[in-house]
Amino acid sequence: FAWRTNFLFLLLVCWGSLPINGQWEDGMVICSDPPFHVEHMEHPEIPVRFDLGIDINNLPITFPPTQTPMQYWAYVPIGNSAVDAHACKMKDPADPSKTINCNREEAEKRIPPLDKYLGKMFRRSTAKIATMDLIWLAISLPTIETADVSKTIFRQLKSHQRINRFPGLEMELNRKDGLALNIENLQQRFPEEIRFHPETFIFPRDADKLQTADKNCRYIYKPNFGGRGAGIRILNGDELDQVEFAKSHVIQKYIPNPLLINGKKHTLRLYVLITSIDPLKIFISSIGIVKFASQEFSETETDIKRHVTNQAVNSENKKETSQNIRWQLSTWKNHLQLEGVNDTDVWNRVKSVVVKGIISALPNLKRNLDEFSDGTCKNCFQLLGTDVDVDDQYNPWLIEMNVNPTLSASTPFEFQEKDQLVQDMFRILGIVPNFNSESLRNHIRRRVEEYQKDLSQEEIGIIADAEFEMLLKGEFERVYPGNDAEIYSKYFEELSSKNQIL
Repeated sequence: FAWRTNFLFLLLVCWGSLPINGQWEDGMVICSDPPFHVEHMEHPEIPVRFDLGIDINNLPITFPPTQTPMQYWAYVPIGNSAVDAHACKMKDPADPSKTINCNREEAEKRIPPLDKYLGKMFRRSTAKIATMDLIWLAISLPTIETADVSKTIFRQLKSHQRINRFPGLEMELNRKDGLALNIENLQQRFPEEIRFHPETFIFPRDADKLQTADKNCRYIYKPNFGGRGAGIRILNGDELDQVEFAKSHVIQKYIPNPLLINGKKHTLRLYVLITSIDPLKIFISSIGIVKFASQEFSETETDIKRHVTNQAVNSENKKETSQNIRWQLSTWKNHLQLEGVNDTDVWNRVKSVVVKGIISALPNLKRNLDEFSDGTCKNCFQLLGTDVDVDDQYNPWLIEMNVNPTLSASTPFEFQEKDQLVQDMFRILGIVPNFNSESLRNHIRRRVEEYQKDLSQEEIGIIADAEFEMLLKGEFERVYPGNDAEIYSKYFEELSSKNQIL
């Protein structure tokens, strides 16, 4: 990733689509021009594949010249309120039409972690795509099917540009019927092993099948594209005939025996980073959120606050605070330990269903890569907000994957952890203030060449990129390929030569 010192850009797409000619419609926000300042970087241990002999504090790395920091004038969203960083005004939570004065220091603490990190390098401006280095799509989930970036844009990207999307990924993993179809195809090949996604009825294909569905079961009706619990309904089996089955929605069989904590259902929100499709490289952060329903689970009542863990739904329950319906992932693991459960085994199974879910979409993702990019899309990456439920037998269930996970925060621990999450993500990608990542990549490449003289330049590049990511991964763990990579090989329709290298 080549940094230029004069004119860097970040695009935050709030809605709308990206026209082919690179012109931007109203509603799109772009950040540009970095206020540089040097930060100390802490790095994890060097991976064991190669003894690269790298002292991270003594690298031949050049820094851009220090510039006078520019005021970051962004109007920053904060949940349902907002802070104007210049005027230090905040919308009154009780009456959004009014503004109230706020303490500047306290206001800055509320700036969402994504904006805070990128604010060190970019300011918001207006420009054409040819002048940008980083394109960050933040499109509302209900509109993503029609408003997401045009796939034709991937062929226009220059080698130094990065975008947080792989072509078509939103249809294969984010769209609920797309994810269900991909997992179903994998299940047909491995019926005894692939049992980690709820049975899903897709319109119009399954209209007749739904008529004969088990009426003793409970079901959940949800939109293909959506978030924050919008449009979700809990249905008893005898209510299926009353639902208008539409192409825009799916119906899933409800997991009848969820693992309960203090009588309440919960969902693991994991942050999954895909840095490459071919070779496939998947990271999961140890930073995660456990989302709780605000009311106790019931086998008979269908009140959505007993069955859905989305914060937007449960924050309406005035009896519960954000702290009561949100846990750190580490707290959840500690709870399992206290209950005498092998949390390491459960966590390994959680990671496994995430990897298999992504592998199930690979055939379609690769076809999109070949059609809309050079077949690799080195410009692309994707952070997925991945929801996993666990039943009372500690079996994980992959529920959904979100291409636009919220990176704002509602509790003090979320601000701290999402600060770290955002920082780790961009370090893996080489997007770091005042840090010449290309110099580090070249240094690693030279060391790999010394160890493996019989490799082609392409193979050396693949290994060097992987070692670079491992060196800067922070709280992320590379779950594929990992030490257990061979157990996943059979799930690929075809294991590419690039995957075999890693």
